[in-house]
Amino acid sequence: MINIDEKQKRILQLLCQNDEYVSLEWLQETLSVSKRTVYYLINKINDTLAVYQIAPIQNKRGAGYYIENEQKKQIQSLFTESLVESSLKAEDRIQFLICWLLYPDKVIHVETIMECFGISRNSVFSDLKKLKTEIQKYHLDLVYSPKEGYKLQGIPANFHAIFLHYIMILLQKVSYREIFFLNVSEVELYYRRLLSISDQLGNEYKGDNYLLAISCLLSITHHTNEKFDFSLLELKDLGKTKELNLIDEMFQDFNVHERLYLAIYLLGSKAGNTVAYKDDEKDIELFELAQVLTEKFEKVSRIRFSDKNELINSLYLHFKLSLYYYKISIQIMNPFTADVKKNYPDLYEIVNTLCIENEDIFPFPLSEGEIVYITIHFGGHIRNESSYLYRKMRVLIVCPSGISTSVLLRKEIENSFANIQVVDSIAVADIPDTVKDIDFIISTVDIQAQVPCIKVHTILSREDKSRIASLISLNENTYSNNPNGIEELLNIVYRYVDPKDHENVKTDIIQFLQNGNPLLQINEISQYRLCEVLNVDDIVLANKQMGWEEGIKVASRPLLNNGYIKPNYIASMINLVCDYGPYFVLRNGVALAHGKSNEGANMLGLSLLVNKSGVLFEYLEVKLLFVLSSPDQNKHLRLLRDIMELSEDEKIVQEILEQTTTALIHEKIKLLYHDIAKK
Repeated sequence: MINIDEKQKRILQLLCQNDEYVSLEWLQETLSVSKRTVYYLINKINDTLAVYQIAPIQNKRGAGYYIENEQKKQIQSLFTESLVESSLKAEDRIQFLICWLLYPDKVIHVETIMECFGISRNSVFSDLKKLKTEIQKYHLDLVYSPKEGYKLQGIPANFHAIFLHYIMILLQKVSYREIFFLNVSEVELYYRRLLSISDQLGNEYKGDNYLLAISCLLSITHHTNEKFDFSLLELKDLGKTKELNLIDEMFQDFNVHERLYLAIYLLGSKAGNTVAYKDDEKDIELFELAQVLTEKFEKVSRIRFSDKNELINSLYLHFKLSLYYYKISIQIMNPFTADVKKNYPDLYEIVNTLCIENEDIFPFPLSEGEIVYITIHFGGHIRNESSYLYRKMRVLIVCPSGISTSVLLRKEIENSFANIQVVDSIAVADIPDTVKDIDFIISTVDIQAQVPCIKVHTILSREDKSRIASLISLNENTYSNNPNGIEELLNIVYRYVDPKDHENVKTDIIQFLQNGNPLLQINEISQYRLCEVLNVDDIVLANKQMGWEEGIKVASRPLLNNGYIKPNYIASMINLVCDYGPYFVLRNGVALAHGKSNEGANMLGLSLLVNKSGVLFEYLEVKLLFVLSSPDQNKHLRLLRDIMELSEDEKIVQEILEQTTTALIHEKIKLLYHDIAKK
């Protein structure tokens, strides 16, 4: 362990907690010492670091002192306790500041922030700069005046949703008791009330810190003089919900508008639910929107939905709720945004592009959270038609978060584990007293049942999949080549355990796995990328103007010659153009042709026709014509995203067209692919 005095250790703490240069004056003021003492302490620290072969503290004239991230790790290894455990990281501070500045409890100046977080003036300005960038997507502005200090300005009706979004992220890292601008006693009071409401509704709202986040919001907004832009008549239909009836009973100290707002946020947390309001003029428009979006998604993604009508109806109901919120000037943040973008990046990007291109047909603004909800609906209806050669395990899903999220969870489980059959998706209150013919339960909340249970996130993580796979491995009837279940594993363990303890060891291991702890690890299969599928031999170079039908045939020739497709696949593409027009033309003269997966697609493949004179699709001219073959509904999404990103850059397209051989074209695409991947 490193041997330094407390003042030297304090300097290291301050430098490790800051991501920017720390001035000499600030160190002097914080430590209450002279400049000479600061110089002396820094020199002593550098002498000590040299002994451990660690680079010295950097000193930049006019800026101050700084420690690189790698140095911080090396320095931290010399201490038994964390140097920064009491400090928030820069990203966390920004989230903290957004919540604080939405509803400031006092005048906030730079010095106020320095004191609260123990950071330098430079770090404060750096945080505020990053904060400005972060809040732009919510149409917020950071304003300052000497009298009122820093605060956020924007549409007040959106403050609730923005606060909930960031406080939920913050609560994953710190306790609400550590958030100094909250009234802890009120937070706990409102949280108990909301838990009681959730219990009476069958635990529909437990999990994911949402109720705690709402309680934090209530502890602030209950003491503000907020103005509401909607009339009580607009919200008359909320009176039909159980949520509002229970809120009226439990929150009698709140005014009627506050209770209505609370009901809306509870309902809004359940993706797919809708308040039953009647608006005949918009119903047809919303239903047509759901139809158009589904059909365009099918065309762009070359995915066919076997339950297309069910998907359209679920989107229609969701759009009704979104329009309703928009009419009463309320913005709902999507609690699944980060999880969906992390676990379904390709699907999200395709849906995002599709929505932005068709933004003018939506009767309400398209926020990032709204696009994520649409992604959830599409993802929940993509099926994997994998076959299986063993008994399927019967699984019950308990998912109170909402209709569309439970559908996505169900599909993700069935697609990830071909030997699982999801019997049903139900709420906690609907779990029968006696669970029959069920191998185990997968739930997003803590439950007690007679069969093994696994608690997972609403959007499955890699760790969740590992726990499910481990529990599957316990079922001796699932795999015919291992009739003894885990006996072989236990026999290995028994070699190192006293025989009299064998039975207890077996019981403990089985209990460990039945409680959802992972024995196996799921390795995520990466999706194929553009340069992994497209080879030199798959590229055709031409300089002759041709019609679209000839263009498709020429572009498909490499796939046909190599057995990736059958002749009827080319006919399928031509028929689709006849039926729908040039729907697969993207941007900047780039198109991606494809047929139906069950009409001659043998395996995943990609070819490219580069025609400098163009392929004419009615009034559109295409110079880069890709042809995609994929018998699987899921494996090509990353590939599709690569091509869409390529088509968005006119400069990239032009550079490809300037190449004179197929080898040069392939090499250029390889280089461009790496550039795209970095973005």
